[in-house]
Amino acid sequence: MQPLAPEDRAHTGNRLLDALPQPALKRLRPHLEPVPLPSRQVLSKPGEPIDHAHFVQQGMVSLVTPLSDGAVIEIGLIGAEGFVGGPSCWARLTDPACAISTPAMRVESEPSPP
Repeated sequence: MQPLAPEDRAHTGNRLLDALPQPALKRLRPHLEPVPLPSRQVLSKPGEPIDHAHFVQQGMVSLVTPLSDGAVIEIGLIGAEGFVGGPSCWARLTDPACAISTPAMRVESEPSPP
């Protein structure tokens, strides 16, 4: 399948979604729900199921991890080029939290096999 020319791509505000082939985005679009992500909203917690994948449209989501003294440090940022809520090597180590108030689109996740 040929990649789409820039003028033929969708404009969702998320570069990952915009890079999908049109047939794939067309299948996904009915499941995307626009949602605001207020500042400091926790999107998932370690050890808990991830209910939704969030495709950031503007702003950033901060990936943070707690330290033993109770402080929290930022270990990564996700912007409009990606999404939060998929499997990752640090899924059990971090609390993704919205660092800057931003609009996003989310899609419900399928439960992971046990």
